[in-house]
Amino acid sequence: MFKFSTLILLCVLIVSCNQRPRKNTAFYINVGGEPSRLNPVGTTDAVASSIAGYVYESLLVRDIDTYEYKTALAESWSVSEDKMKFTFKLKKGIKFHDGVEFTAKDVKFSFDIYFMDKFNTIALRSYFEGIKEVRIINDYEVEFIAKDQFWQNFDRAAGLKIFPKHFYERDEKKSFFNKHLNGTGPYKLALYARGSRIVLDQNKEWWGRKDPV
Repeated sequence: MFKFSTLILLCVLIVSCNQRPRKNTAFYINVGGEPSRLNPVGTTDAVASSIAGYVYESLLVRDIDTYEYKTALAESWSVSEDKMKFTFKLKKGIKFHDGVEFTAKDVKFSFDIYFMDKFNTIALRSYFEGIKEVRIINDYEVEFIAKDQFWQNFDRAAGLKIFPKHFYERDEKKSFFNKHLNGTGPYKLALYARGSRIVLDQNKEWWGRKDPV
């Protein structure tokens, strides 16, 4: 039996896209310390951010070889000629870990949350100040409208971590969101034993295992 002191081991049940592993395969990752808080909204904590990377997703991701953008929660995108508007068409049928469908309202909320006093997001607010607003076109299409032509505005929009509106608008204490995570990603939070370990289980319904892209 393993014993841990101040370090956290992240146990991730892995299913490879290219090769099927043995049943109940587990990877143990030493994340180097205790997160100050597990809630990813507005966090600058490196450990919490690394854990959130398994649970939450963005509209686009970078190709590991070319560093070009490729689809993730969005199936396509376009940029206006003046580079002041970025339009994303969302993939349909994607669900959060609690079974609620992901739609454009979650994208808008994920931007708006950085400017809400209710959430502790001030440390990251400046990253999104080049974006004026996110406008919902329909349930599966959104438009980011920039304030200026700052060269990183599109990167901020494409890499926006998506949070479920229905979940984070719940009337709960802050401690609740430090113990519960709810994303669209390939892994779900199964256990958070403070000072011991964090366990992530594979999300068997993850869209990426079914998506041909």
